[in-house]
Amino acid sequence: MYKSETDTQELKVTFLDDFKITYKDKELSQKSINSDKVTRLLAYLICHKENVVSVGELSDVLWTEGECDDPANALKNLVYRARSERESRSRWRGFPTMRWKTTSPNW
Repeated sequence: MYKSETDTQELKVTFLDDFKITYKDKELSQKSINSDKVTRLLAYLICHKENVVSVGELSDVLWTEGECDDPANALKNLVYRARSERESRSRWRGFPTMRWKTTSPNW
């Protein structure tokens, strides 16, 4: 669970059965996120929130060898899509903002 320093509410993450993130009265599920890759990216980053995760490590987790010609660029696009969806979708409103170090080559 993630606890915001400015909020006493807990962010609850469920990985088994159906991936979902719950905060206060709002819930995001794998179905509502509507992208398996974005869901896998979020799940991996949440599980490794205390670690520096390299672009290569994320690429290896998200794509099998030979599945993607340019995994670093594909990852950049995936992060862009996740951020764009977060900013544009009302179902994300009210969730605390989580920030990761985004300087290359680590996220």
